[in-house]
Amino acid sequence: MFISLVLFSGISLRGAANAMEIFILQFQLNLLIPSWYAGRLWLMRLGLYKLTAAKQKAKDWIWIVDHTNQIGSEKCLLILGVRLSNLGSNLCLKHEDVEPISLIPVSSSNGQIVFEQLEESVKKTGVPRGIVGDHASDIKSGIEKFCTKHKRTSYVYDVKHKTASVLKQELKGDEDWERFCKYANQKRNEIQQTRLAPAMPPNQKSKARFMNIGRLISWGKKLLSFFKRSKKEERIEIDHEELQNKFEDLKAYEPKIDEWDELYKITQTTESLIRQEGIYQGCSLKLETELKAQVKTERGQRVANKLIRYAEQESLKVRGNEKLLGSSEIIESVFGKLKRIEGDQDKSGFTGNVLSVCAMVSKTTSKTIKKAMESITTSELQEWCKENLGESIQCQRNKILKGCVDEANAKS
Repeated sequence: MFISLVLFSGISLRGAANAMEIFILQFQLNLLIPSWYAGRLWLMRLGLYKLTAAKQKAKDWIWIVDHTNQIGSEKCLLILGVRLSNLGSNLCLKHEDVEPISLIPVSSSNGQIVFEQLEESVKKTGVPRGIVGDHASDIKSGIEKFCTKHKRTSYVYDVKHKTASVLKQELKGDEDWERFCKYANQKRNEIQQTRLAPAMPPNQKSKARFMNIGRLISWGKKLLSFFKRSKKEERIEIDHEELQNKFEDLKAYEPKIDEWDELYKITQTTESLIRQEGIYQGCSLKLETELKAQVKTERGQRVANKLIRYAEQESLKVRGNEKLLGSSEIIESVFGKLKRIEGDQDKSGFTGNVLSVCAMVSKTTSKTIKKAMESITTSELQEWCKENLGESIQCQRNKILKGCVDEANAKS
């Protein structure tokens, strides 16, 4: 129940412990009340069990590869795997569809290190049919070297990173876009502590910002649409005229917002098609057909052409009637869930909590949990953490600051 609360109900470790206590006391069950720390160990043991469980060797494995970063210089390479024979017609993967292949924390990473990590992972599944990933320099270099050695493996560029790259090429350096982003930030700061806060622009991410421009464009379109509607249609406590006066300058951006929205919708259509149907021979023709109705401007046509070429180039890697995975969104989802489970603990660098990413994928049943608790002892878990993680940032911080405190106490 504790593991289910954390993995499937979005509850924190401490929240799950509190929920268990309430449940046990409310129903007067003759059960010990688990602490959050005991639950954390259960989750980590389940993750280590799934990670080390034997995988069936086959030629149709697809690997999904990415790094997760936290505070400090450490990175952690995660490889999730799914077999093509297990995929249906819809390639949108769920957490339970993929298996944890490798979880490798490293203090630094480059192409050679990634290549060696991939080579080591071959021992578990055999040489994969395909690898899906982004074009981060170390990831790209390592996968390309791997594919050079293993000719049957195809490297597919994740569609979400591709669309973000195309948007970046199109919008970076666009003075109107930069002014609009600054304008939205300025208005957010001005009204977030006022009664106009409901109209506040969304927070703009500094990292991967071109992956998240949809919310900003949508905000602009919706607010402009609100201004065009009759005051009688919207019964709100905020003064309509005061709001219009505050965002008077937004109207000047309306033609540009429509243009940017066109670009965003083109990328969304591309992502949706590749995410659901994958990469296959002829996918570029279908994408071209779907984008035709959305293209209205020369700029939109330029973005559409780049994405159609991308689909065409990736489809050259497909053999016969097979479909290759074209999206690594599942691994991004897993990393997001890890951050939720860790909470503020991610400021301590990598800890054993990182094994949670292995616990949250593949099927989790009562039988699986029972096997995990029987197979992986706490001492084995601690040994894995010691061997693979070393001292956390928090542990090193404590040693540094403890020395300063001791010295200060001695002087006093």
